[in-house]
Amino acid sequence: MKTEIYFSSSFVILLVTFSFALSQTIQCYDCDPVDEGEKCGDPATSVPKLLNCNKEFGPPESNSTYICLSAYIKYSSNDTLTGVYRGCKSQKSDVESYCDFFKEEIDGPNATVISCTTCTDSLCNNQTFSLSGNLNDAVSLQYVVFPLVLSLVFLLVA
Repeated sequence: MKTEIYFSSSFVILLVTFSFALSQTIQCYDCDPVDEGEKCGDPATSVPKLLNCNKEFGPPESNSTYICLSAYIKYSSNDTLTGVYRGCKSQKSDVESYCDFFKEEIDGPNATVISCTTCTDSLCNNQTFSLSGNLNDAVSLQYVVFPLVLSLVFLLVA
């Protein structure tokens, strides 16, 4: 009887620990102009590689957390490097804006961060950029057209 109770409590503790570990994981789209090219432009229409930050890099340090990044970087010396970059980054708790930190890290004579945004939910780094590298405020076309077509179908059927 005691063995069953110990086993049950151990199982519950293990389950809670595993659930907590899973809740701390974050997945980000991971791509750049060199490896993924066009797939990096709009994750809604062409899904780039997915990266589980914890699996790839291990648990974050005690004073940091994983975030997803979307950025448009312009390289003056190499057009093949210019474009959208998405990935998983580790943000330390004392860094107020990872994008400001990222711009300081990247900006130089040959590279300029045109736009940058970060987020903390899985697969949240799905922003689109204009040809000039600015963040698009417009929603991806598929999120507008599909509900519209669906509404029309329901109206025609009714």
